[in-house]
Amino acid sequence: SNLWLQVNVMLHMDYWAECVEVYNLLKENNIKAKPRPIGDGNTLRSGWFQDADGKMRRTSHPYNTEQQKWFWEEMGIKTDPNQSLEGAELGRGCCGGRCLQGKVNDQWQDVKLVDTNFKDWYCSVDWYFLHIDQHTGLIYHHQTCQALHNKKRGAVGSLSESAAVIEDLKQRMINPVPIICPNQRCGCGMCAPKAKNLEDFNVFWENR
Repeated sequence: SNLWLQVNVMLHMDYWAECVEVYNLLKENNIKAKPRPIGDGNTLRSGWFQDADGKMRRTSHPYNTEQQKWFWEEMGIKTDPNQSLEGAELGRGCCGGRCLQGKVNDQWQDVKLVDTNFKDWYCSVDWYFLHIDQHTGLIYHHQTCQALHNKKRGAVGSLSESAAVIEDLKQRMINPVPIICPNQRCGCGMCAPKAKNLEDFNVFWENR
């Protein structure tokens, strides 16, 4: 097909060899792949935490010097590895390579935002990050924020309802209905265009 495709391979420290094997297999088959360290980058949630399902998980994985060297060689970065670095410190590329801009004094400017509160902002995250949970078969607009169009969080459907979910998304692209963010914190979806007011949000749609 002529579809653009990139696979982001998350390198789990406990399954390093298997992750590298998957990454190499993709490249051998001419499928664009990028290695990604696991790192939330939020100092308030670094290390282990209890997830919503009661399980203990790590927001940022520590990588040894050999693993760091492998990461940076694959990402084309020239630097020396430290004794141990967390994924949040290794850095990671943007999900889609988009430029993040913000309106400052009525002027659009390139900006760098870190861990910002976008609650009640108009957001287009559903245009970019459709996520399928492989364990439950549920579909979300975004893996982390799970924002819906009714100011709540949750799944938009399941794999058994794929046709209906895709049709709904198509209609929303014809007649854009922005998500109004229900969350107190925005992390992975920060590079999705969003605006504090609907007038600015419409600028994104008109220039899509």
